[in-house]
Amino acid sequence: MLPPGRYLEMLRTEVDAFADVVRWGDLGSPVPSCPGWDLTALIAHLGSIHRWARHCVSDAPQSVPVPGPGSDRAVWVSWFTSGADTLIDTLAAADPDTSCRTFGPPGTVRFWLRRQALETTVHRWDAQATGGQPAPIEPDVAADGLHEVQEVFVPRQLALGRLRAQPGVLRLAATDVPGSVVDIVASGAPAGQGQSPTATASGPAAILFLVLWKRTPPDTPLLYLSGDRTEAHRILTAPLTP
Repeated sequence: MLPPGRYLEMLRTEVDAFADVVRWGDLGSPVPSCPGWDLTALIAHLGSIHRWARHCVSDAPQSVPVPGPGSDRAVWVSWFTSGADTLIDTLAAADPDTSCRTFGPPGTVRFWLRRQALETTVHRWDAQATGGQPAPIEPDVAADGLHEVQEVFVPRQLALGRLRAQPGVLRLAATDVPGSVVDIVASGAPAGQGQSPTATASGPAAILFLVLWKRTPPDTPLLYLSGDRTEAHRILTAPLTP
């Protein structure tokens, strides 16, 4: 995991970038990476997640209503930024090692520091995609996101039956972050026990991260696949919805 200060820095940066889209973007524009959603649906989703995460950290109320259909831009901006600012203040004031309600390890505030920084990063990318080319994701943050998938989401999807356990290890090698190699174990066995990779996906950390979160197809030319390509595609296209 990254230091708490790095997560807070990224969360603030990504919240500000998302808020800029809320201020200036077409609120009715479809979100290409979230089929069936327009920008207002994306704002409602992320703003609600921020309030839920704060509730999990501090038991604060989360029942602030989402703006209704036809709400004007000023209402959306105020609603989104107030929830995001309060979340950031809550996370900054909390001891990262305090226990709290989470849906994965570690069961402390550190989980939400990481999860909200990464969640907001993905949805900032989604929001900017409504108007053209999204800004890049910083390599260290994306590389940490690969570890989060290995540590939180693959075990969760296996436990919930959303991912079928099969022998196989997909090695993710981020070419722009020295030493960043993550083995995604889809067999249900504990990760990091010396299994040899069945397949390897190599490329920039941000591309690997976006492929895992279904924002970029696995056949992008920016990703190099070797070994068992069928197994690589199975893991890369597996659902990660919390």
